[in-house]
Amino acid sequence: MLAPSPPAACCLLIYRTTLQLGINQNEPVGTAKLFHILVPNFFPLIDNPIAEAVGLKKHGDSLTSSDYYKWMIYLQNWLRPRLAIFKQVETEFNLPILKLVDEGFYVMSSIKLSLRLAELGVIPGGKYERGRPL
Repeated sequence: MLAPSPPAACCLLIYRTTLQLGINQNEPVGTAKLFHILVPNFFPLIDNPIAEAVGLKKHGDSLTSSDYYKWMIYLQNWLRPRLAIFKQVETEFNLPILKLVDEGFYVMSSIKLSLRLAELGVIPGGKYERGRPL
C-alpha cells in the first residue's frame, strides 16, 4: 500500500544528482522512475504522455519537480478512498498499486488518454469529476 514519505533531503539529493549526470534529456522522468524503484509504494511512475494527458505539462515542455510533486499528491489523494480495493488488487497481481496504475495508463496511451482519465475521475472533466483540478 501507500508508504510514508522518505526524507526530503534524500529525494533532493537524488534529483540533483540525476540532473548533474544527465544531458537534458528527460531527467525528471528518469528521476521519478528511480524514486519509484527505491520506494515503489510512495513514488508513482510518470512519463511525458501521462504528464501531458493529466495537464501537468504541455507537449515539448519538461516535467518539473513541482509538476511531479503535484501529480504524486493528487494521485495518492485519488487512490486513498479506494485503498481496500487496491490492497486486494495488489495481492492478486503481486505488484504495488502505483505500478499497476502506471501499467493501466500505459495501456490507455494508445487511445485518447486525457479523455479516459477524465472519465475515470483522475482528472477533471469526466462524468466522475470531483471538481478538484490539478
